[in-house]
Amino acid sequence: MAEPRLSSWRVVAAALASGAAFAGLPASAAMADTAALSGDVICVPQGASIFECLLRITGGTAPYSTAWSGATFTETFTTAALGRCTPAKAYRVSVIITDAAGAQAADPAYFICKGGPPV
Repeated sequence: MAEPRLSSWRVVAAALASGAAFAGLPASAAMADTAALSGDVICVPQGASIFECLLRITGGTAPYSTAWSGATFTETFTTAALGRCTPAKAYRVSVIITDAAGAQAADPAYFICKGGPPV
């Protein structure tokens, strides 16, 4: 007795579900529906010539790396940075995010440094 045959749409659905439809394709082609990498950074002066930046990363492929610029940073992490600044000076901080697939995104933040005691 012959094995039952699947209709053509069921063969395609089974190949998609198992990942077989993507065999031989580069990883970037197989993940074409992944959301684009983006970041949203905000920097807040804390007083005492100190500031803090927080970064929200969406899309792309984890893990991520970041490169911060535009100010004097005392500590940097993937999603945060701390630094010192000159009171009353305006700053433009930039962060470049790179994901595991090599995609990059950049986002700037602006703030004016505060002197005095910490907030």
